[in-house]
Amino acid sequence: MKAYDYFHGLAAVVIAAIILLLCWGCGPAVRDSEVYSAEIDFVEAAAEEQVVRGTALLNVACKCEEVMGQVGFVTTECHDLAETILVVKYRIKYHTEFMRYLGGIHDKRPPKDPPEIPDPSTLCKWGGNPSPEEIAPGEIGDAPYEEELVDGGADGGE
Repeated sequence: MKAYDYFHGLAAVVIAAIILLLCWGCGPAVRDSEVYSAEIDFVEAAAEEQVVRGTALLNVACKCEEVMGQVGFVTTECHDLAETILVVKYRIKYHTEFMRYLGGIHDKRPPKDPPEIPDPSTLCKWGGNPSPEEIAPGEIGDAPYEEELVDGGADGGE
């Protein structure tokens, strides 16, 4: 029995030593800010492309109808696509600005609350497809995220 207890005690010490050695170098990871900024720019460009392509698909494949005074998409898939388009359009700038803030690229913290996302049915026009004017491709940088960045720490300076 003593050899068994000795082995478990030794195993515990070895495991603790390994954990200590692995965590010794733990600290904030330093990234090249130019590379990280390029990655964020890529995310924004990919999101803009998603909005453009999703809008094209929405305009070609989706129909809206009025049911009990409410205009909405006929299928769940079209409703979900419209929701994705709006989420990306309204929130990508907010999230990428937060990425820049948290990555130390700038010290202006975005507001605590992200922009509101309208209901997907707002992309419907009576009598057919969503209006291209309502989802203008290429406007993602100017999309509804127009709030000013605020000074302050992780709590928003409050």
